Formats: sequence, structure tokens, C-alpha cells
Amino acid sequence: MVGGSARERRLEGRAFIMFTLPLSSQALVAGLPIPKDLRKLPNHGLIRMIVGLTTEYRELVPALCKPKGWTAFKGFVAERCQALKIGDLYIRLHENPEYPIRLAFQFSFMKDAQQWLIEFGEENGYGDIVKLDVTEADPERSRALCEAFIEGPLQELCEAIDSVFEDLEQIEIESKHYWEHVHPTLPLEERRRVEDDVRIFACLMFSILHDTISVMAYGETLTSLVQKALAGGEEADGAMCKAVRVNNGLRQHPQFLARYLSATQMSDSEFLRKYDNTTTPLTYKIRYPGIYFLLALLDCFGLLNELTNPQLHDLCDHAKLDRWENRIEDTGYLGKRRNEYLANKYRQLSRHSN
Repeated sequence: MVGGSARERRLEGRAFIMFTLPLSSQALVAGLPIPKDLRKLPNHGLIRMIVGLTTEYRELVPALCKPKGWTAFKGFVAERCQALKIGDLYIRLHENPEYPIRLAFQFSFMKDAQQWLIEFGEENGYGDIVKLDVTEADPERSRALCEAFIEGPLQELCEAIDSVFEDLEQIEIESKHYWEHVHPTLPLEERRRVEDDVRIFACLMFSILHDTISVMAYGETLTSLVQKALAGGEEADGAMCKAVRVNNGLRQHPQFLARYLSATQMSDSEFLRKYDNTTTPLTYKIRYPGIYFLLALLDCFGLLNELTNPQLHDLCDHAKLDRWENRIEDTGYLGKRRNEYLANKYRQLSRHSN
């Protein structure tokens, strides 16, 4: 597409600000071996995850741009939050970027996973570093451990997940059978453990979904918007109005509700008009809807600078990104999209630092 509206041109090349790994972790990830030829998707756990997320992201866009699709999505989220009794927990999750990570470590299997990693390290000659913080461990030894873990247990896990999700219809049938016939027969302690895990999983999945929608609509995550809204200042009202449009449940957040009641009492019509807008935030067509998301994810993990344009082109194909839609017909055009992403990223970072 050439030209486009002023709104589309402003969205073009927008850098998607998501999360960013600490530099020490980025250095470890970036040092892991990546095959030069990516025409076949490698058994590299992180790259496979990034490609999969990009595919899901792109498939999500058309339905949520439509009023009916957006209404159905909001209804589904509200229904699940009520059924799982996670409303209060979920609306607090965006207050701090560390909260989702802390919540993930409350999964019942995380203690087993941590012990699993320790045992793997000790069995493979890395017993001296598995219990150290990443900033304290020797970088080369840490990188070697990560490489061994990715090529071993993580690769096996990815293959197992791939095989499980090949038949989603069967998963739905088995899930229904479990909740109706198996779960009620379990001991009380086991039922509570499973239910807690389901609540955590739902919170994290909804968090990712809403962050992704916010990135599509506004170029930054819902977490970023919520933090701006709670911090006060000139950006607070605008961020709050955007945030509730992405996640309707935030209207029940104590500080959001207090601001709304204050605006009602003060007859702040401009704020109320924006705050009461419940239509999909994805009203406008975002140019190149998949490529910038892929670049941003790679950048978050410190991988973008490690990949050549031909390698990126192969990853775009694996993520099922349409070459014409994203203007990545060849590696030359892909290089332009890459340069646009980086230029806008640093322009936004410069604005935020002033």
C-alpha cells in the first residue's frame, strides 16, 4: 500500500514498546547458537516461541477490528474472569511489569521446574553455577548451560507442546471430560492446586492478549498505560482512557473508579466522552501489521542484532506473514522495515527520556 491517511502514516514504522530482558540476560540469549540457514524452522526454543506468537498475533487482528468480534472478546474475558474469580487479581496485574513474572513463579510446577534445572546442571557439569544469579555466574559457563538446556530438555518440551496442540478439537473434548468427570473426584488439596494453576494461567494469558491489543492500537503495552494512569501527571487521563478501552475490566480498579466518579461530579465532559468509549481500539488499519511485532519480540530478547535480513525473511515466512501486506517482498524491503523500526524505537526512547 502506498500513501494512506495521516493516521496510517503516523502508525507506519511505529516501534512496539513491550518488555525488555535485562542486559545480562540478553547477552546470554544472544550468545546462543542460531543456524545460518533458517529456511527450516530450527529446534531453538526461543525462536520457535517468537514465531508462534507472531503468527497468533497476526491472526488475532481481523476479528478484533470488527465491532462484533470485539464485543464477543470482551464478553468472553468478563465471563472467564467471573467464573474463575480472578477479576481483582487480574486488574492489578498491569500495575507493575514484574507482577506477571512473580505470578508465573506461583505455578505449582515451578518448584519442580527449578529443581529440574538444578539437577540438569549438576548432572551435566554445571553444578557450580545453577544456583547463582545470572549477574554473578561466569558468562561463558552460563551460555554453555543455556545451550545445553535448549538443545536437550527445552527442545523435547517444545516438540511435546507442538504435538499436543496439533489437535485443538481433541484438547477441548478432553478438557471438558476432565472438569466434568475427573476433577470432582480428586482430593480437595489436589483440586485446589489445579484450580490455582488455572487461575494463574488465565491471568497471564489475558495479560498477554491485552498487552498485544494495546501494542497494536497504541504502540505500547497495557501495562505501560496503566502505570502512566496511576502515576498521575499530564499523561494520566489519556492513558486511563486508552487503558479501559483495551481492557474494560480496569473500570473496576479503585483509582480508575475514583477518577471516573470525580469527573462525573465535576462534569468533566471531555474526559467522560473518551472514558465512556467502549468501541474496539483497533479502528484504524495498521500498516505492516506483523513485521514490527516480530522485530519487537526479537529485539526484546536481544536477538534482532544477531540475525541477518535473509534470516529474518525466513522467520517471516515461518510466521506466515504476507510479504506484500508487510512490504517485505525481498530482503531489501525487509531491511527498510527493520531500519524504520529501529529509527522509531530510538525516537520514542528519546522522547520518554526527556
